[in-house]
Amino acid sequence: MMFLCLATICVIAFLALYTCAKFRIFENLLSRHFIFDPKELDQIVKKAVEKYPNHFPVSLGPLKHGKEETSVCEITDLARDWIRETPDMDGKYILTSENPDTIFERRCQYILEQLCEKYPNYCSDVKTMNFFDSKKMKEQWMFNMCGGALGHICVFHFSFTEYIILYGTPVGTSGYSGRYMMDVYDFIIQGHHETYTPGNIRGLYYKPGDMTFLPRFEACSYKSAPHTYMMEYGRGFPGVVLGACYPLMSALFTTLDFYSFYHQIKVVSGHMMKNWFSNRKF
Repeated sequence: MMFLCLATICVIAFLALYTCAKFRIFENLLSRHFIFDPKELDQIVKKAVEKYPNHFPVSLGPLKHGKEETSVCEITDLARDWIRETPDMDGKYILTSENPDTIFERRCQYILEQLCEKYPNYCSDVKTMNFFDSKKMKEQWMFNMCGGALGHICVFHFSFTEYIILYGTPVGTSGYSGRYMMDVYDFIIQGHHETYTPGNIRGLYYKPGDMTFLPRFEACSYKSAPHTYMMEYGRGFPGVVLGACYPLMSALFTTLDFYSFYHQIKVVSGHMMKNWFSNRKF
């Protein structure tokens, strides 16, 4: 009898949340808490791609044995083509990840600076999230597995109504998007991204500077090529909160990686509390 009552309460609660999300009731009641504009975010990413095109010359940095040596690399839509051999992990050189100075890092740094300028106090601090400092960024990146697709994420902003994250993979991935009670926008920063929905025979192809849109309650299958990264913006309540619980299902039933789940909870809850207490943003 108790189980039946609990099941009934859960069903009623789900239907209530579904109705609120379907008719955007919370968006109307909490309109002042939605501060990010998808069109403005799209323009920021487009400007970053235009400012640092694929053939922009970059430096690899100094070598460990003391010689000042720099090189130039090109990042295509599919992979990184180094003109000289990339340093190995035997300690002879500084690892590329420790001093990358690549196009992707430049684009991300520009995007974060623009977000901090347009939305002060709402995004991660540039000083604590320097994309050219591997020690700081190692604490920011974390594994995320949803719908069978494994990538790593970096949180720019997270509150009860909105979130902005970096998501991507250096080796490629594919999986199922899932269905959410929120709208999801993805802005491609590097690489290329493919999606399709039932009945879409040819699929859709996205390159750097493009934006994908996944409406609430819709779903798609997607594939990201190696070295594909995007900025993801989620908008809606309670979809953002429920979506944050998605990795818990993977941790419980798929990966059993509770450390990554703990890391996500720690970072996400920190952003939520900061926005709630400091910015009075729900």
